Amino acid sequence: MAKSDTTFSKEKQPTKRRGKAQRTMLIEALKEAGHTEEGFYRVMLERALNPEDQASSQLMKEVLARLYPASKPTLPIVEFELNGETPIDRVRQIEKAISDGSIPADVAKIMVDIIKSSIEIEKITELAERIENIERMLNESGDTE
Repeated sequence: MAKSDTTFSKEKQPTKRRGKAQRTMLIEALKEAGHTEEGFYRVMLERALNPEDQASSQLMKEVLARLYPASKPTLPIVEFELNGETPIDRVRQIEKAISDGSIPADVAKIMVDIIKSSIEIEKITELAERIENIERMLNESGDTE
């Protein structure tokens, strides 16, 4: 049986390879130097705790960053009644709330994006229903012939 063009073989190898990740290269370099990843962390901590070491303050920042990573910022919780009849009414309410100082502009943008997404989802859903109805009508008309 002949091999196809899509068969992976010794002759058909990728020309471009992704290469090793930086972490992998660092760990391999540590091993070549006779160290381990755990040993590296041990040395780093010893140096961070040594006030005589000029790099101690920077190393301590690195140690603390791994022990207590900075929390990601979150948007404030906003209670806001949104009761417009149409999407444009809701967007106008949001605009007014920004100008009143009731909600921050970044929260307002997210709210407007949610309204926009819901309109798009509604359009897609409606289109799918219309297609289903057309297909059903075509199937029913085909059954009566």
